[in-house]
Amino acid sequence: MQDAYNEVVWTVPEHRQAVEKAEREKSEKEAKAKAERERVTKVKNAKRAETLPSSDADRGTAPKKAKNWEEALRETRNRLTN
Repeated sequence: MQDAYNEVVWTVPEHRQAVEKAEREKSEKEAKAKAERERVTKVKNAKRAETLPSSDADRGTAPKKAKNWEEALRETRNRLTN
């Protein structure tokens, strides 16, 4: 009985269009939310990155791992003053 009712209601154009519109909006909203989560993840990962490029990178030496930005600044200052 319920299936028959749903089938008849689905044949009403206004109802069908409203349902389809709601489904489209829901999927668009989910896509935007997913994109936002991915963006936030990328930002967090970028903030967590602890490697700073070395000025020696073009000479073939790998960038050094810095524990934090202060240590990286100290190392850079020492390298430039020596």
